Amino acid sequence: MEVLDYVYYRRTGDENNPYVIACLVARFSRSNPNLHDIHAGLFALNVENRKLINEIDRNSAEGQQLVESLEKIVALHNEQAQRKHRPELPNP
Repeated sequence: MEVLDYVYYRRTGDENNPYVIACLVARFSRSNPNLHDIHAGLFALNVENRKLINEIDRNSAEGQQLVESLEKIVALHNEQAQRKHRPELPNP
């Protein structure tokens, strides 16, 4: 895996615990090009291996917190995009 770029910012959780959110832009390459994705595909198709992630309403407190976090990530991304003359992302 090669990390091409990254952004991060510090947050404080609900219980005042500090943490960092990081977004990596990475390129993955196979160490063995002879391997196929069939095993991973079959694993993902097995219902017993699935995880349920409950939907979060955008207007809920948790949803608003996620939107604010995404807006900060997009703002950081767009600052760098402007410096490198790359396309910017729209606000979430």
